[in-house]
Amino acid sequence: MNHEQDLKAVLNLLRAPAEAMGQFLRYHDLLLEWNRRMNLISRQDEARIVKRHFIESLALLQFADMPLKTRLLDIGSGAGFPGIPIKICRPDIQVTLMDSTRKKGLFLNYLIEELDLSDAYLIIGRAERPPVDKPVADIVISRAVSDTATIVEWSVPYLNPAGGRIILPKGPGAQNELNHLLARVSTLSISASRHATFVPFSGLIPGFQLSLIEIRTGNK
Repeated sequence: MNHEQDLKAVLNLLRAPAEAMGQFLRYHDLLLEWNRRMNLISRQDEARIVKRHFIESLALLQFADMPLKTRLLDIGSGAGFPGIPIKICRPDIQVTLMDSTRKKGLFLNYLIEELDLSDAYLIIGRAERPPVDKPVADIVISRAVSDTATIVEWSVPYLNPAGGRIILPKGPGAQNELNHLLARVSTLSISASRHATFVPFSGLIPGFQLSLIEIRTGNK
């Protein structure tokens, strides 16, 4: 497994549970196995699962404060990123994964059971059509699903009415997307926003940085 030592160092820095490394090893194997049958990740990404998917997901734990028992909603979870890596590292966090594809839902359900993750849930459906029993989240995360303004519109109905956060890993066009969102701010319940280029894990992994957008609603 490429970058295994980097992952061990990150888990140590984050004070992850003792069983976390074994869970990530199993996750890695299951991704490769299921990816032969369905398109969970690109074939090019198979050689960089640890850095591109595991470590990038875990970086959100350093970027954003996630208090004990935070309720997290991962929109467009796909193969489980970023929600499952965060859950492995922080078992206290309640994670709800949402994806519109039933085949990916089969994988996510199997993954939750195989990794023995408690307080982890799956919704098969489209985020823009909230179910009657929709989850209430303190933080919504979403990676590479849609533009920022669209994701924020989808996310707000799920957030705690008292206030919540939306955290979006983004590429080089992040600031333009944020500007477009702010032009529509009057139609959304946004109290604060920021775009940051973030170097996680105190430079533990040379050249590793992320571009993220954070949106706050209400008073939190």
